[in-house]
Amino acid sequence: MREILGRMADKWTLLVIEVLATDGKLRFSRLCERVGEVSQRMLTKTLHQLTPRQVICCRD
Repeated sequence: MREILGRMADKWTLLVIEVLATDGKLRFSRLCERVGEVSQRMLTKTLHQLTPRQVICCRD
């Protein structure tokens, strides 16, 4: 439980989850635009951390 709460407390994680909850499925570039001032590197890292925890799922 602490791991989940610790992960959710991250600024970019909360923003990504909020955007996806509001807008639904988005391509990477559109998600990057909607999140705002996040770098592609940080967005990629955030998505990779959320995927194995099954908070989000990615399509190839």
